[in-house]
Amino acid sequence: MIAAAFPGFLVAAGVLATIPVALHFLARRPPARAALPTARFLTEDPRTLLRFQRKPMDAALLAVRLAFALALGAAFAGLSWMPERSGAVRVVLVDAGADPAVAWADVADAVRTVDGVTPGGGSEDGAGADTEAALVVAYGLDEGPRVVDPADLDRIERGARPATAEEGLRALRKAAAEGGFAEAEVTWVGRPSWHAWSPGLGLMRSQLWPGRMELRPILVDAAVSVSAEAAADAATTSVAWLLHETEGNALQRAIEALGGRVVRTAGTADWIFAADADAASLLPLMDHVRGGSTLVVSGRMSGDVADLPWVVDERTSGTAQLVLPGDRAVGTPVERLPGAPAAGARTVALFDDATPAAAARSLADGCVVYLAADLTAPGLATAADYPSLIRALARGCGAPGSSEGPLDLPLDLPLDRGALRVLEGLDLPGTVDVASIVAAEDIPLTRWLVLLALALLGLEVAMTQERRA
Repeated sequence: MIAAAFPGFLVAAGVLATIPVALHFLARRPPARAALPTARFLTEDPRTLLRFQRKPMDAALLAVRLAFALALGAAFAGLSWMPERSGAVRVVLVDAGADPAVAWADVADAVRTVDGVTPGGGSEDGAGADTEAALVVAYGLDEGPRVVDPADLDRIERGARPATAEEGLRALRKAAAEGGFAEAEVTWVGRPSWHAWSPGLGLMRSQLWPGRMELRPILVDAAVSVSAEAAADAATTSVAWLLHETEGNALQRAIEALGGRVVRTAGTADWIFAADADAASLLPLMDHVRGGSTLVVSGRMSGDVADLPWVVDERTSGTAQLVLPGDRAVGTPVERLPGAPAAGARTVALFDDATPAAAARSLADGCVVYLAADLTAPGLATAADYPSLIRALARGCGAPGSSEGPLDLPLDLPLDRGALRVLEGLDLPGTVDVASIVAAEDIPLTRWLVLLALALLGLEVAMTQERRA
């Protein structure tokens, strides 16, 4: 299916294409014969008179000019191609991340109770010709989310870390973009606990999937409490090292407000903060990260660092406001840097338009965090929640030695009623038009149409020069 962002240019292309058509049906009359050469000055020269003829002159050149006019107009019209979609499907979203409180066999049994799920992809609910069998999408796997056959559920190896609901929603969106169905209903299977709740999920929920999800929660008898070792680690004073930062600045004051202290070497630091750093200065710090430190990088980057949880792309930058868990805005709007979290990275903070602002990734025993803004910007450093932002970044992968995440909550506690309502999306439609979701992910044709128009222009010039010769 092809769509046009500016269809008026297609009309203009059609009008432009009529000009060479009219010109190719016009022909000049040949000169009249005269007895004497001087007699031609006494009669009207018919060479400038035009007449219509039944067949166009030089049909091949006419076809090239028509194609050039249409290609040029189509390039300005912003044409894009999207695969044709049809049918409806029920997507079963399965949390396959690490969860010691739930046996995987219970998860597999819960998936098989969903209507339309049968081994081998068959349907048992009497679906019509336009309704496909349920599509099972497992997320939280070490190799990334994928579509699985219900018959293979028992043989799936769960991920090594807990998965978040944000990962599930992104996996659902990816499956919808790659699938050929037009409409989808979603059933979520997993244990709704705080380990699945990532910062800003309330803002991202309807953006990632603007439809309702039927929850099939797997309940346990009792929540697993935070271990004594994790509590002891949380009570330990954190040591921070600030790369290229002056003593007594706002960042140091925020760390001290959190009960930490700042040192002058990275050898004993639990947290390492680097702003506007280059690859040459960050690479030596990766050894400290592998040893258990947390590296927080912010600001503009120069050079490529493979272990950063951020991928710089051409996404629109500008100004936006940082948002912490609980939808708390931090300071005033700051300059945002382009890019998005890398594959497998955890979102730590958001901008107020629900796009990721910071991401974290585990590296051996440590953690690497990147903030797509200047951490020491005055709009942030003077905010009351600035220490909370520092803590969220410094604990982007969880507290050392525990499974604690950036929310600083007992992650195995079940979600409360409000969080469940947000996750379920009761105010959203039950059936989602997939084409409306992936409309921004279609394939633009402008580049290829411009190249085609240039090629046709070159061919037209070559043909006219050959004709003149």
